[in-house]
Amino acid sequence: MSAQLAFMVQDLENLQNIQQSHAIMILILSQVALREIRTSPFNCKESIGSNKSYYSAV
Repeated sequence: MSAQLAFMVQDLENLQNIQQSHAIMILILSQVALREIRTSPFNCKESIGSNKSYYSAV
């Protein structure tokens, strides 16, 4: 019984590590996306307007 409990604790720790790494990746990607928007040569409205067909297709 204690061995099974140890495996369950290990699984929970692994899951928390995966969730933490996913959260870190999302933070990094959001920072990259914000930098891309800020350094974009186009106005934000213009770039959204030019991609209107793409958004409507999704």
